[in-house]
Amino acid sequence: MGRNKDKGLKKKKELIRDRYQHEAEDLEIHVATTKYVARHQPGTILRVAAYCRVSTAEEEQTSSFELQVKTYRDLINSTPEYKLVNIYADEGISGTNLEHREGMQQMIEDCKAGKIDLILTKSMSRFARNVKDTLEILQELNNLPRPVEVKFETEHIDTFDPGNQVLLTMMASMAEQESRTKSDIMNWSFENRIKNGIFLTPPLYGYDQDENGNLVINPQEAKVVQFIYLAYIQGCSCQDIADILTSLGIRTYNNKEEWSAGTVRNIIRNERHCGDLIAHKTYTPDFLTHKHKPNHGERTWVKKEDHHEPIVSKRIWYAANRKMTVAAVSKSGAPMPALSVVDQGILKGFVPVDRNMRGFTSDDYSDATKSVYEENNHQTEAASDADIDATVDNADRERAWAFSGYQIARTVYFSFAGKNVLTLQDGKIRFNTTCMKEFDDMEYVEILLNTKQKQLAVRPCSSDSPTAIHWGRKDDEGHWKPSTMSCRGFLKPLCDLMNWAMENRYRFIGYSMKEEQEKCLIFDLTDPEITTTLLIEENSSDDDQDSMLQIITSKQDQIEKEASIHEEKVVSFADDGFGQDAVEAELEKVPFDGDWEILRPAKRYRYCCDITDEELSEIETDARRLMNELSQKAV
Repeated sequence: MGRNKDKGLKKKKELIRDRYQHEAEDLEIHVATTKYVARHQPGTILRVAAYCRVSTAEEEQTSSFELQVKTYRDLINSTPEYKLVNIYADEGISGTNLEHREGMQQMIEDCKAGKIDLILTKSMSRFARNVKDTLEILQELNNLPRPVEVKFETEHIDTFDPGNQVLLTMMASMAEQESRTKSDIMNWSFENRIKNGIFLTPPLYGYDQDENGNLVINPQEAKVVQFIYLAYIQGCSCQDIADILTSLGIRTYNNKEEWSAGTVRNIIRNERHCGDLIAHKTYTPDFLTHKHKPNHGERTWVKKEDHHEPIVSKRIWYAANRKMTVAAVSKSGAPMPALSVVDQGILKGFVPVDRNMRGFTSDDYSDATKSVYEENNHQTEAASDADIDATVDNADRERAWAFSGYQIARTVYFSFAGKNVLTLQDGKIRFNTTCMKEFDDMEYVEILLNTKQKQLAVRPCSSDSPTAIHWGRKDDEGHWKPSTMSCRGFLKPLCDLMNWAMENRYRFIGYSMKEEQEKCLIFDLTDPEITTTLLIEENSSDDDQDSMLQIITSKQDQIEKEASIHEEKVVSFADDGFGQDAVEAELEKVPFDGDWEILRPAKRYRYCCDITDEELSEIETDARRLMNELSQKAV
């Protein structure tokens, strides 16, 4: 079979060779006599445009720009076959993309409208420094119903010459590489300048610039900046402040009559208003798109404190920015977001939680919890060992010690059915219907955290409480419908406190505590059921037909693997023992020696930035004074 196949292939090759050895007969061949035939007929008046561009608005670039415009205007007007359509120009615009090049875009639109026959431009780099854009534009112009010719003066390239297509691609690639090289050089130069303390100081609202480019306070604008910071700390939103400034007739830095919340927010976020300077806060990952991204360590950045005279103090700047971070998604209700703590009762040391409030850390919650124990003779727990010993008689103590050597198994080892269950997963929190039935008709509850006892508590609250959550509702038939609520602001410090991974699911079984008409739920954070999702790759080997499971450690690994991949959920538990010591558990059953006060209001521990009530009062007074001064100036 194989030999017959080889013979057939050999015969086909011989026929092909024989075919090319014979000359064709009766053919009339016309050899090309010209290399390039122009599409425009001799004597035709061409409608000609020129495109000029410089990449910066510097003085020397302005001279180059004006020279380009004058040269092409004179050339077109002095050529009998040319009729000037327009000189299209982009001054101070980069050539690596078309997004902001209005002159180029208008020229292309006029070409599509059939107004132009020929475009003259200085060089490929003036036209575009992006290979993709250059070739796409030229192809688009060439494929129009009335094709448009482009001539590049420096390279002596004419797009109507078929022999120039390869050269066009090469020159466009060289122009792009030149732009990439210049971008690398500029980035290198910029990083070395800032490392040596040589900073760029672009214009900033609240400041003027002297002849050396140094920032000098503008007294009138500085009052506006101070008012913005103080009003924001005092309780106004960015939109409130923008509306006030607009109503006073104060103009923005760009001389606009209307202020926006974004403009106010940018002023608050800018560290230069407190005298500091951070260089390289953003960077451009792609020199072609020129889109900026926040610098989170991808590039070198430098901070210089006290670089220039401040308009607001660092304390005021920090207070405003901490508030902006903490209160980004939290409920309004206080001028300054704050942590509070229950100072007495069965929930002593518990801190009410705003589930979406960002900015507070696990240390902040721990400090709040510790503060109430330090205030009361350094007690360490609401029901401490000393409290228990004082209330346990000999009979109870003997009964407890009868369980010596035993452990009470963890609740999560048993079924969750019919239990009070709390679930934390994917940045969300959810309580089951059993939890809701504990509080009858209460749709709003408050979550509290005790970092010392590592417990979460849930107690009823009013709907207008700043920390209230709507954990569910009853339908028309009276059945509870649980809600799944976002809690990313709180979950991050909670995971830090408990050393959890945010991508896992955590489930807890809680128990209720009740005295007379007051009730709360308690969830032990040290006793979770943990569900981890693993990405599993199933490989098969020629030598071993049994499947081999391999855990894929990153999403990038998943993309690179071509084998079958599936998810597998693994349930685990905390690794610190089978359960609780039975003696300890019996002693903890002793009733709390004191007033329970489950609904006792929490007292404020501190604001998010350590500002005192006295300082807040002064800030309010100063904000009103500045507003009056600005109002009088506006009149």
